[in-house]
Amino acid sequence: MTPSARLAGALARSHAAEAARFLETAEQQEGADWLSELPAADAAGVIARAVPVAAARALGGMEPLAAAAVVESLEPRAAAALIRRLPQDVSAAIVAALPTRAANRIDQLTAYGPDQAGSHLDPRAPAVKPEATVEQALELVRRAAEGALNYVYVVREEQRLCGVLSMRELMLADPSVTVDSVMVPNPYSVQASDPIAAVVRHPGWRRAHAMPVLDEDGHFLGVIRHSRFRALESELGEARQAAAPQDTSAALAELFWLGSASLMRLGEAALFGRQSHERGDER
Repeated sequence: MTPSARLAGALARSHAAEAARFLETAEQQEGADWLSELPAADAAGVIARAVPVAAARALGGMEPLAAAAVVESLEPRAAAALIRRLPQDVSAAIVAALPTRAANRIDQLTAYGPDQAGSHLDPRAPAVKPEATVEQALELVRRAAEGALNYVYVVREEQRLCGVLSMRELMLADPSVTVDSVMVPNPYSVQASDPIAAVVRHPGWRRAHAMPVLDEDGHFLGVIRHSRFRALESELGEARQAAAPQDTSAALAELFWLGSASLMRLGEAALFGRQSHERGDER
């Protein structure tokens, strides 16, 4: 790494908010060239703080290899959200430059729409085979600490979910026993294609801090964490509140129309009744 890159990285870390504002106001190529001078982790920190449209614009102007290094340093769901904003040829070039595991994560997250469960999962949740010992499972957690929060999931052949155990249960278990002897079998789960409304209403949230997500063939893809559930719950509530005034306006308009129509009918009846009465007087 050159001295200028180290200096640029230090400035980006110490003044991340200002760096993000610069990225938002810079021309695409200017922002892309500047990000390319930063270490990938520092560039990812700047991109994570910038508004998505500016972040995606700058990312799309970078060389695919440099952009891929930044994408790999981002939280997977945030990276996938940016990838979705890029033209297809640009996003394909960046994903092709990623290591296989990172590319698979992005493919999983971008295979589903923003209103489906699959686009909101964290694919880094640790999973072990049922025949693994507790000691082996703990070692896996140590090696994959960035995705290990509440639970370790248990998968059989072809990554099919069969059980779960909490971190506390794992740490208190006898290190020599196998995971399937201490796991809770058949945990709650959602399908990657499920709409967000169904995910938010799922009864499993009353007992769990994360919800496993499976594809249509039952393969374990990752989890929706409780913090994401809360964010989705809030977004769904706001969407309903936004729709409510429109529904109320439509209802009021309908009531007004019905009321107006009733008044017109009453007026017509009164008019015709008076006219009939007058014709009777004339006779």
